[in-house]
Formats: sequence, C-alpha cells, structure tokens
Amino acid sequence: MKVLCHALLLMLAPVGIQQASAEPADYHLLIDGQPIAQGTVWLYYYGWGYLQRTELGTIQQGSVRIELRGDTLNSINSPQAPDAFLVAVEVPGVGWFRSADFTDPAENLPRMLRSLGVATTARGSDAVAISLQAPATQSIQILDGDGNPRPGMELAISTLVASTNHCGVHMNFSFAGSTSVDDFRHVVTDNDGRAQFTAPLEPLYLDAMYYTESDRDGRHVLTMKEGIKLEPERLHVVRQIWESPPARLFRMKVTTAGGAPAGGVQVFETDNVDACIEPRPVGTTDGNGDVRLDLSPEMIGYMFLGREGVEGTRPLTGQELKDLVENGQVDIKLPPGSRLEGP
Repeated sequence: MKVLCHALLLMLAPVGIQQASAEPADYHLLIDGQPIAQGTVWLYYYGWGYLQRTELGTIQQGSVRIELRGDTLNSINSPQAPDAFLVAVEVPGVGWFRSADFTDPAENLPRMLRSLGVATTARGSDAVAISLQAPATQSIQILDGDGNPRPGMELAISTLVASTNHCGVHMNFSFAGSTSVDDFRHVVTDNDGRAQFTAPLEPLYLDAMYYTESDRDGRHVLTMKEGIKLEPERLHVVRQIWESPPARLFRMKVTTAGGAPAGGVQVFETDNVDACIEPRPVGTTDGNGDVRLDLSPEMIGYMFLGREGVEGTRPLTGQELKDLVENGQVDIKLPPGSRLEGP
C-alpha cells in the first residue's frame, strides 16, 4: 500500500521542476603558472547527431566567474538530457583544453573544472587557481602500409570532441557554433614522413582518409575510413594504406530467364566506405545485354540491378561478385517473370 501511494504521489507531482544549478564560483586560470590573458570557458554537450555549447564565463587576466543557471540547464536537458558534457577552455592563439566527458553538470561541473589542471586554493581567497599544462611540441610520422615514409602529405589536426551520429562523422568544436573555431593545425610531412606541431596534450583527431584490408566472400577488399584518433602523446606514428586502389574495366552480361539479352538494365554499386553513402549507377546494359564497368575491385561492397521506373532490384550474390572480380566478367540471369526485363 505504501509503495502504491508513493507511485501515485510521483504521478501527481507537478512537472517542470527546475534543475538545480551549479553555484557561481570564481576561478583563476593559468598556463604553467602564468595567467591566461583572455579566453572563454565553454560547456559543450552532445547527443545523437548534435553538438552544442553554452558559455560559462569569460577569462580576463586569468580571472573568470563560472555560472551555470538552472534555466540554462532546463533548456539543455529538454526534451531529453544529452549523452555527455565536457568543459572546454578556449585560449586564442594558444589552443583548446578539454575535460573528459561527464554527466550531471549541476553536480560534477566544479570537479571537471578542477580536472583541467593542477587546482589549488590560495589562503584568504575564495578563487580556485587551476594551472593548465602548456601546449607541447609534438611530432607525427606518416607511413604507408609497407612502413615507408609518406612525404608531402598535407595534414589537418584538431582536438578530438565527439562522433555520436549516424554516419560516425567527427564533430569538432566548430560544429557547435555559427562561426568557425580556430582549432586546426595544418602541416606537411617532410621526406621522412614527419611533421611537427604544437598543441595541448589532449586526444587529437587527424582528418584523413585511409583504407583497411579484410576478406569478404573469398575476396580481398579495402574499406575507406575517415579520421584517426591520436592519443595525448608527444610522438605519433600512423601507419595506414593511403592510396585508393586503381580502377579497371569489367564486363557484365544480363539475360532474361529464357536467355534473351536484357537491355536497359541499370547496374548500381556501393563502395566499401565506413560512413553514410548512397548507391551510385555505374552502367546500363545495351541491346545485347552487355555493359562495361569501370570499378576498383577492392572497393566493391554491394552491387544490384535495377530499371528506371520499376520497383524492385536484383542483388548480386557473393559468388557473382567474386566471379566478376576474379574473371573480369560475369553473366547474370534474371529470375522468371522479373520486372527488370522491361517492356
């Protein structure tokens, strides 16, 4: 009975209860003991497919008052709470410093602010002094799949933030605002595949396309991926396959169930890409049911047949794809009564 009454009270309780706010607090932010002349402290938060931010305070000569109001938290948590929060300190001309991800900022914000560096409290002062580690000179070396240096490779490196979305695309600090954020370091590798840059020792994101190897249905395949996480270290060695595989010509012949040529059949292909991608038309059979296809065999992920204005498709089987890649050609027979045969 007591449990039932408690449940009824919860159901009848008024909605729209205000979130508790983090109490305003004074901080003194430094980098290796020197006050930060000016900057901004942000609260970033993200969920499925979005990254947003709200300003917590402006730094002037190291001093900043951090305040997170209850109505701001209500707005952030409506209609549902984000997956995670992080504190970011923007120091123009120096870099971005970020905390680890956390939840419940009303409770955890002070602790996460302190985690940004070495936190102390001066005697006779209410302000918490937080000394951030100075940005470090870092080295990155780019190697190909065989371990050979990659000279002349243009690199873009930024702070790792989040990639919680359908396509797994990295959301950097600019993603959350209407203006671009200066958080990219652009460098070019030398003859040894090396380059140097200066950045806070934070998890970083290398914005680059690369390829990974695997076997599928007896075929050697490559999958194109985007973006590499760099750990907070002074030396980064990245070894990957960087070159896209070359294309070559293939032949496909499509016939009806009775063996007659099926002209006007469209061939669609989807590359092996670890991201959102739409099938693309790669050819249409002629009056003899033949079509030539210019494809990179290692990148073929999925192929199917279709016809303009006709519902339904005919996927190629794993064996048919293997035959196409190994032999350079394949014959496809449509099932009886297939609408892909056309008029």
